Amino acid sequence: MYISARLFEHAAFEGPNTEIARSHTLQRTRQPTKCAHCETLSLLSTVQCSKCGMTWHKSCLPRITVPCDQNPKSFSDSSRRTSVFGVPLCSQLNGPSRLVPVVLERCVDELQKRGLKVKV
Repeated sequence: MYISARLFEHAAFEGPNTEIARSHTLQRTRQPTKCAHCETLSLLSTVQCSKCGMTWHKSCLPRITVPCDQNPKSFSDSSRRTSVFGVPLCSQLNGPSRLVPVVLERCVDELQKRGLKVKV
């Protein structure tokens, strides 16, 4: 397991102390991502497993519950363009009682949900 020496220098953190956390090959990342544990934005103090691609806050590592499966989810370019939510795009419009495509409904629902969380 590769763990950077500087990765766990924070005094309040003793390192990955659970078997599940030790199953991941961790490295720092500076890319803003969503923490896989608490699902909040992680800007600083972010670590990523180089095998499965999951990211966490350093402070969330002792609480993670997902072991490394070493199989990152990968999509081919063609499957990204032709499917939405794992279903072919052409089938999103099919349906006897569909007036609005499922994709559009889900996008509007997500926008409304996020809009309710915005503080003005």
